[in-house]
Amino acid sequence: IEKHTMDFILYNLSQNQNADGSFGSFNQYELTAEIALLLTQYNITDSGQFTLMINYLKTTEPANNREKAMKARLLVGLGQPYQQLLDELLAEQNQTNGGFALLDSYGSDALTTMDAALALWTANYQIETKMAPALLYVLNQIQPDGSMYYTAGSKPSWYLINKIAEGLKPFQSMNISDGQTTVSVQDKINALLNFIQTNYNSETNKLTNGRSPADELSTLRTLQLYNTADAMQKALWDATIINQQADGGFGTGLYNSIAAFKAFAQPDLAVTSLSSVGQLQTKSPAGFKIHIKNTGYKTVSDASIHQFIDSVAQDNVLQFSSIGLTL
Repeated sequence: IEKHTMDFILYNLSQNQNADGSFGSFNQYELTAEIALLLTQYNITDSGQFTLMINYLKTTEPANNREKAMKARLLVGLGQPYQQLLDELLAEQNQTNGGFALLDSYGSDALTTMDAALALWTANYQIETKMAPALLYVLNQIQPDGSMYYTAGSKPSWYLINKIAEGLKPFQSMNISDGQTTVSVQDKINALLNFIQTNYNSETNKLTNGRSPADELSTLRTLQLYNTADAMQKALWDATIINQQADGGFGTGLYNSIAAFKAFAQPDLAVTSLSSVGQLQTKSPAGFKIHIKNTGYKTVSDASIHQFIDSVAQDNVLQFSSIGLTL
């Protein structure tokens, strides 16, 4: 199983799908939407099970604002009408703080507001008037030391910290203003990353007050996403990947499997063919066509193609990033 980590994670997910296409036994819509968005991101969509989950998400009425936001993102990706759903969501926006509550009777919260901001961003809908205040609300929930809490007086939540860090990635270069003060998204991301690194015990490979495998796995993913703390990444990778169970999961609950999928997904590039372009002639320039296939589970844009002539490396290395290539 250690040689096929991702395959077994997918197997674990597939074995927990319900007959109607949903996943799990609680928070089914949210959980199913998260899995659908994840599989779409990694282009793992060619299966009857994926079709079944999409049908469930399209035909099931969202029960709260977070589910509305996730469904809107899905509809945008599917090229289906989404504006009515977003307008319903925006009608629930708190006009005082810019946030969104899970339900009408609740107060605004960072997770629901982050999902709403991502939905508006994905749809390119009311960015300045509605998305910006929502994003500012999220940023204001990040404490100066980078901690985040569900309620005042509680312990910092690793799930919340990593979920918000992931959600902020598309907005990394932005500065958000309410007309009086301006907040740098990058500064808030730096605060989150600082909290992560200062609340990690390198001797035990444990997070302070970590509660589940998902805490460590999602932390690993956050560090990967922002390409920082290489030593901590390696330690967390080594400490968590060995915990995969016989059923492919990482402890009880699908959120652990989702976090593991994000953390362990890797590209796998293979040269499938190499052929000359035109006729080859001695001591004359020659052109070649190379076909490269990514057989892994993650896209890659920072790879390099090295050329060797008679086993001697040449200087002209081709960088994927220099030609805008992503596989």
